[in-house]
Amino acid sequence: MTGRIFFRLLQGRQAPNLCPGPWRKVLSQLFFSFGGWWDVSKIAGEVRDAERTLPRALILGVALVALIYILISAVFLYLVPISHITSGQTFVAQAGARLFGPAGGKVLSALVVACVLGSLAAIIIASPRVYYAMARDGLFFHSIAQIHPRFGSPARAIALQAILASILVLFGSFGQIIAYFIFVAVLFIGLTVAGLYRLSRDSSAAPSARRWAAPVFLTFVTFLLALLAIENPKQAFLGAAVVATGAPVYEFFRRPKSLEAR
Repeated sequence: MTGRIFFRLLQGRQAPNLCPGPWRKVLSQLFFSFGGWWDVSKIAGEVRDAERTLPRALILGVALVALIYILISAVFLYLVPISHITSGQTFVAQAGARLFGPAGGKVLSALVVACVLGSLAAIIIASPRVYYAMARDGLFFHSIAQIHPRFGSPARAIALQAILASILVLFGSFGQIIAYFIFVAVLFIGLTVAGLYRLSRDSSAAPSARRWAAPVFLTFVTFLLALLAIENPKQAFLGAAVVATGAPVYEFFRRPKSLEAR
């Protein structure tokens, strides 16, 4: 993935008339490569001293991933000069052949599989916590909040996550799933940061973050959302539409609480 991103970026720089199309792909793939950092916040309720630990985890995690990507890309570009790159799809395979010989492609493929399994394990840990928290707060079926008696994990929430992921795999290709997912992910990350403006002045959020970091981040998110919508309008619309169907479901679960409050 990293090799393809840098190759497309270099292709865009060499083109006499830079078309926004390659840059849209570069930005979306760059975001996907770094995607997942926000999942750390989903386990905040299970972390000691979360206010201190989570910011450190987010900053150090993103910095470490960025450093690794830069080093790997530098090594790949050293092994395979730009003039010898045949395509973005074969770039990594060419680097693998230089490193490990004829079996280089298979070796790097095995490394990719290992990385994917690691990412999958992290997602399995983090994402079901959202369903669990919703169920615990009365905004989803209460049975989803049940904890496994032996392992202490939200087993039913994990099973629900597995079912939903399997449905997506059955009805879409890898590229379609990413296009469907990434637009909604960027949208909600932006909404989360925008929520800082709704916090009261005496909240624990740092005022400096609202003054400069939030506007800069929201500007980038707005720009990225526009690029993603132009690149894959159908998938972006479908992703937003599926999320929008959750509004009446939310009201359905919230209504009993509203009636009790009255």
